Amino acid sequence: MAQRSFVALFALLAWGCADPDGVMEDFADRYARTHAQKDAGAGDAGACEDATAEQLGGDYLLSISPAFSPKTPILFLCRLDAEPSGESRLAVAMTLTPLSASDRTTPAGDALPVIPLDVPAGGAFVADLGELHIPGNADPVLPGSAIVGTVTLSGTLCGAEPTVSFLCGDASGNVTLPVAIGLAGSSWTLARVPASGELPDIAINCNLDPPDAL
Repeated sequence: MAQRSFVALFALLAWGCADPDGVMEDFADRYARTHAQKDAGAGDAGACEDATAEQLGGDYLLSISPAFSPKTPILFLCRLDAEPSGESRLAVAMTLTPLSASDRTTPAGDALPVIPLDVPAGGAFVADLGELHIPGNADPVLPGSAIVGTVTLSGTLCGAEPTVSFLCGDASGNVTLPVAIGLAGSSWTLARVPASGELPDIAINCNLDPPDAL
């Protein structure tokens, strides 16, 4: 019954605009800028040099798009602090601050507990974020309903000069609240926040698809 309520809610989401030409021009500009970020973060498709701590560290916008509602991502400000760590190569401390689902920019409460991650050599990684407790005002699907779930991100991290700008990949795990549902087939993106502090455009997957409009 709970999952049927999700389907009913998704059916109400719609895209409308009175200026289609303006939207297309804006999308083309957004695509060009975000695509440049993607190329910078992914490295050459034929070779992947390990990213350094300096290239990876910084502030990002993290988007997690659940497979059951991919156009309504859960968003976080994400701080990555990285340092060399022997055989693990990089030890990363991830700090996530959920963003309000109503405007996608305002912090929705305090930062979550720091998540320690290890980045191996070779580019490919799997990041287990553990159990996340996300406040209801950051829930874009059932506004006001707190989310509890386990999340694992997988992808490829290649070095880029001067810094890594964009990462993306697959997300998996399970949501236990407000309903029990799997996250298999979900996606994530990580886009660097520039020095100006202005949040980058949201891409919900590696194809750079945008989310639904608010």
